[in-house]
Amino acid sequence: MFSLTFLGTGAAEGFPGVFCACPACERARLAGGRNLKTRSCALLEETILIDLSPDIFPQALALGINLSKIESIVFTHTHADHLNLYALMSRANENAAIFPDSAHGKGSIDVYGNNAVGRAIELGFIENPAFRRERMVYHPVKEGDSFRTGGLNFHALPANHKKDEDCLLYIVENGEDTLLYANDTGSLSEKSFDIIREYGKRFNVVSLDCARGLLPGDGHMGLAEDLATIDRLRAMGVIDTSTTLLLNHFSHMSGITPDEFSDHIKGYGLSLAFDGLEVKV
Repeated sequence: MFSLTFLGTGAAEGFPGVFCACPACERARLAGGRNLKTRSCALLEETILIDLSPDIFPQALALGINLSKIESIVFTHTHADHLNLYALMSRANENAAIFPDSAHGKGSIDVYGNNAVGRAIELGFIENPAFRRERMVYHPVKEGDSFRTGGLNFHALPANHKKDEDCLLYIVENGEDTLLYANDTGSLSEKSFDIIREYGKRFNVVSLDCARGLLPGDGHMGLAEDLATIDRLRAMGVIDTSTTLLLNHFSHMSGITPDEFSDHIKGYGLSLAFDGLEVKV
């Protein structure tokens, strides 16, 4: 068993949107509580992040998370709501991150992601030549790759999202318990289903993109695409009635507040993830 904490569960604009006065955002502001969503980011155990949100600082403060314990960051893609380059590069600044102990014994952190992530990191070092390259170890990842970090195994799947970048989704497991973390993405590709089929193990927890809410999917999924994905996974035998099914990365563009959407999906055996939700996988 391992822990999954949703630090943020909103889409790029947050919910309510930063400068937005649409009816859904106004209702969310008035209702507060779980209707307020920061940008998506997740913590595995105490040492691994999936993505690095632009809201990572307030997220850590709100949830009492000590980010100096982070040893690995696994990125899905380079959209700015998932790769906060300023915060990431501060980890290579010896004046910003005074942290002498790590798995490498020299204060370094492991960063996993596609080639676009690698290019972003390189640009960060070019723009900040005084930063210490030895503090950040970049590991390129492409679809179909597997790697191990922080005691967990990761298997990369292709996302259907940013057309000029090989965005990734991840199967995460400890040898017994398994998570499918799938956002940002539209409907999963056949290649993703092939990797899942080849992997072959039952998922304890599935987290699916649902930025579109009740609207038709595009580069993100809506409820219809989520239900079709769940039906496909069930037919493959990789989920069952004991699998926890969560929807994540919810956007104001859906035109419906998180509470309103949660009421709508009650009969489907699904739950909408919220900021601070901790799940045991």
